[in-house]
Amino acid sequence: VNMLYKGNNKVITRKDINRQISDAIRHSGLTQTEIAKRLGVSPYTVSHYCCGNKMPALETFANLCTIININPAILLCLHISEKSTD
Repeated sequence: VNMLYKGNNKVITRKDINRQISDAIRHSGLTQTEIAKRLGVSPYTVSHYCCGNKMPALETFANLCTIININPAILLCLHISEKSTD
């Protein structure tokens, strides 16, 4: 099953995550080829991440977030709320 559930019961789908990955890559200022080279994968693989045909492995996902300088929670469609420490 390609669904995740948030605390507010909103369903996050694989399609949602792939859309976030695609948008983040497109706005990163890097080409898919540059990202692929830094990740150690083929440009074809990065294209599959963007098209939604494939999800990156966990370590690849973490490295992708570092390369494009984005919080993983954004790509996972999770909203992080900060709690007051008063």
